[in-house]
Amino acid sequence: MNHATCLVTGGAGFIGASLTTYLLDSGYKVHVVDNLLLGSRELVDQRAEFWNLDVRDYNSLRALFKRIQPEIIFHLAALATTKETSAGWSSPDEMLDVNARGTRIVCQSILEAEIDPVVVFTSSSAVYGEPISLPIKERHPTNPISPYGISKLCAEKILYAYHVEHGLKTITTRLFNVYGPLARRYLIFDVYHKLKENRQCLGILGTGNQLRDFIHIEDVVNVLERLSVTKNAIGNIFNVGTGRGMTVKDVAKIIIQAMNLNNVNVRYSMFSWRGDPSKLVGDIKELSRCLSWTPKIPPQEGIFNLILKWESRA
Repeated sequence: MNHATCLVTGGAGFIGASLTTYLLDSGYKVHVVDNLLLGSRELVDQRAEFWNLDVRDYNSLRALFKRIQPEIIFHLAALATTKETSAGWSSPDEMLDVNARGTRIVCQSILEAEIDPVVVFTSSSAVYGEPISLPIKERHPTNPISPYGISKLCAEKILYAYHVEHGLKTITTRLFNVYGPLARRYLIFDVYHKLKENRQCLGILGTGNQLRDFIHIEDVVNVLERLSVTKNAIGNIFNVGTGRGMTVKDVAKIIIQAMNLNNVNVRYSMFSWRGDPSKLVGDIKELSRCLSWTPKIPPQEGIFNLILKWESRA
């Protein structure tokens, strides 16, 4: 059992709350920082110490770091809203402020607090933009086509600079499409709840041919924790996905099957929001080499079982 002290920024969100529980179950002492703008206090495991803070609040963050002396910081706090604004075009300045400036303040607070933690940052596959080849390797050009992707790439560069110039022990993970029980937005959640409201007709944004790399939250939190204690991961960037592509049409079919529905009229809008790449599938060889890791939950199985779980609670 590991008794290290961890801090999770954005710990009241889907991924952050799932990671918090995983860390607590693994024996870590966990502190959670969240401003509850998008997160929910109810998602945070009661065993964790909760701090209602914004990562842009430099003085409070520095004081907290000095007080609790975290050995590992998982930096997940970010602005990533839903639907047509998920790419950030409705509020690009705020997106950059939270995701980029917030990351700089986290880094500077670490220096000023005179602590030396490992910092695991959750970036996004959105930094790649529209890929020129699949699967996408970490060396693929980064040409984000949305304010969200731009803000995440900017945060990556900030972390790199602090790593090189100040010796911060940073690890960057580029997450692909994460799903799991606590998710309250994005494709799988949205399709499921649309079908709960209307079991005969389903409207989906886009052509249905959008290709995505869906990874279960259990695999994600396992990767984040393992990277945080792996010395040769420091200073590196890792794709976190399954390496398998699945279309939106395939996902809809799995959800319809799991709900045991027949004759559903699925309609596609044939257009998507600006900044939404048509294909995102990650090459995970670097992660597999570093951790001797492979994802445990195949997307088809994971999505099907998730819908069954939601149905059992309905």
